[in-house]
Order: sequence, then C-alpha cells, then structure tokens
Amino acid sequence: MVSIESKIYNKSSDNETIIGATIILYNDVNNEITRVNVVDEQEVNNLKSKLNVIDETYIKYNENSHLKGRTIDDILNNSLQNIDINATKLSGTPKSSFSQVGHDHDDRYYTESEITSKLSGKANSVHTHNSATNTDDGFMSSSDKNKLDNIVYDSGWQRPILNPIAQSVFVEYDKARSVRYRRKNSIVQIIGAVKPTAKIVLSGAQTIPVLKLPSDCCPPQDLVILQQGTDSFRFVMIINRDGMVYISRYTNNTSIGQNIPQGAWLNLNCTYMV
Repeated sequence: MVSIESKIYNKSSDNETIIGATIILYNDVNNEITRVNVVDEQEVNNLKSKLNVIDETYIKYNENSHLKGRTIDDILNNSLQNIDINATKLSGTPKSSFSQVGHDHDDRYYTESEITSKLSGKANSVHTHNSATNTDDGFMSSSDKNKLDNIVYDSGWQRPILNPIAQSVFVEYDKARSVRYRRKNSIVQIIGAVKPTAKIVLSGAQTIPVLKLPSDCCPPQDLVILQQGTDSFRFVMIINRDGMVYISRYTNNTSIGQNIPQGAWLNLNCTYMV
C-alpha cells in the first residue's frame, strides 16, 4: 500500500524555493513501514500528478534513506512488487473472509457458455407464432376458430351390436325397419324395430338385453322410454349409462311382464342427449 504521510509544501528562503513530501510504503504481510522523503521539485511534481496531493507542510529530507536518489516512478512501480495483497487483515476483516488469489467456483454455478447454450433453445420473451397452414403446424387464426366452432359432429347412421349377450334372441324386424343409431353433436337417435326368434318368457319387471351402444352414445343416466309393440302391446326400452339397451314390462294392460311371442314387432325409436 502506498500513501502520503506528509503533504507537499512550498517554502521560500533566501529566494530559494523548497518543495518536499514523504511517501509511506506499507507491507501488510510483515507490517513493515518504509518512509521515503522527496525534495526534488521535479519528482514532487511527478508525485502530485500521480497522487493528486497538494498542501504546505515542510518535511526534512532524509539523507540516510536507502531509497535516496530513486525516482517516484521507481518507488511506485517497483516497491509494490514484493507486497502480498492477501492481507492478514483488510480494513479490520480477517483474510479468511476473502477468496484466495487462485480459486474457482464449483459446479453449482453455470458458466456463461452453458447459460447461452441452454437459452438458445428457448423463445424470446417477445415473439410471434405463425398461423397453421394445410402443411405446417401453427396457431389457429380467429376466422379458422369460428369455422371450427361451427363444424357439426355427425357419426352418420351406424348399426349397433344386436344380442350383446348369449340369451338375446333378437333380429331386425325387416329391411325397412333395420336398427340404426346416429349421433349428431350431443343428440343421439335410435330407430328401427326388432323381433324375437323365439318366445321370450318374462316375469314382472324382468329385463332382457337387445343391443349395445358405443361409449360416446351413452346417456348421462339410465333412461326408461315407453315403446309400441304388436297391436295393443307396449313395453319399455331401458338405455343404461353403460350403453346397454333392454326390453322390459311387455304388456297389453292386463298384466305386467307378459311373455313376448316369437316374431312380435318391437319398435325401437327414441331421441336423447349425451
């Protein structure tokens, strides 16, 4: 460390001007202090330009100084080369609080090149997206969104699974009344008629499966719908939430759960929402 202990002065004596200063060199490793007295006017002016110190204090020149005759540049440049900057204390703080001259950081920290590499795969905070085309992915335009909202989902007329379990004995009544279902948006419609290939013996509210609907046509809860049978006979068609469709309560108002004769006309016609 280099400092000025006394300040530059001007003194006139017998028309002779004397200018002087004392430089302090402090080695904070061994706590040695070296004072250098300078009286050469050119060297003091050089010191003033380097350290910007101006005042009027007289310091006697030390004839015995081992730095006698050395210039300010020599003192400032060379006297500091052997001073260890890893101080025992710096402004009262122990050296253990500071990093050593030769040190690095562990792998908890990313290097600049690593950060640059990771950010290269990210979008800028201000950026745009292209609209989708017939060949390239992208964001949908508002006009295309409106078109999409107006597109109607339509499954078209489909054939259900007849006789979904072994004891079912139903076939389509005839070609003119083939069984079909169709979903259009949230509306499902079932049309057609079936007939049993043999007499079905029913008792009370007993049910017998007739067909199975796909999962996207299942109602939110079980539905019970009155249907027309042969002549004055009626029955209920039950559509369960799992898509299974049953026939039950075949009757002509004399009793509930009468037997269904072979070849009886069983109309299946209903519309519901999913």
